[in-house]
Amino acid sequence: MNELTGLLLSPVRTMRRRCEGDVRLALPFAIFTGALLLFIVDMLVMYRKIVATLPGGANLSMANLGFSLNLAFFGINMFLFWIAGSGILACLAILLDGGGEYRRVLELTGLAHLPSLIFAVVGLAIAVGYQPTLRLDGLLSRDLSRATAAEHQEFEAELRAEVAKEAAGKSFVAIHTCRYAFALWTLALCVLAVKLGFKLDYLKSAMSVAGLLLLYVALEVVRGRMMADKLGG
Repeated sequence: MNELTGLLLSPVRTMRRRCEGDVRLALPFAIFTGALLLFIVDMLVMYRKIVATLPGGANLSMANLGFSLNLAFFGINMFLFWIAGSGILACLAILLDGGGEYRRVLELTGLAHLPSLIFAVVGLAIAVGYQPTLRLDGLLSRDLSRATAAEHQEFEAELRAEVAKEAAGKSFVAIHTCRYAFALWTLALCVLAVKLGFKLDYLKSAMSVAGLLLLYVALEVVRGRMMADKLGG
């Protein structure tokens, strides 16, 4: 508990003390996986609350399957990105004349996700208090078996508008605001982790983390375009 408090109140001293001893991955692993699992629970709670507002006769088998697969892939991808991302950070740091060890940066970046764990706890509190305003009874009760193409397009437009309206609600805005704030905190700790783990200055450490962040954004853009192409086809 003292080390967790130290990461919040005195991260430089706490991470520097870590660098003086052997690599220990138990606490970083617990922090990262705890944040990841709690975040999945947050999404599951909000999804179930939204589903509870739908008509009882609605067929949600495919929606439930898709949501479950998305959660599973999200969890696996984030965990693998921590493992592989730490390796990429190590390579970038070495290219910038740093000297260190992959396991050390894995340890320190795992500790750097403590703000993400706090965010997941805050997100759970928001999810538990979330009261959906989404009402799709009228839309989902429509018989579209003989609808024209124009009527199908109108239905899809109304459905997207209702979902967008819900996503702009206070609960989602609060979650997004907290996520960005805690993400910046996590990134700052990752910069510190690279600095201490690879003995670089703050500028080069920030460049390493920025390089990894740009790679992540590029991969997300590519993934989004591939999904759009598949749906369009």
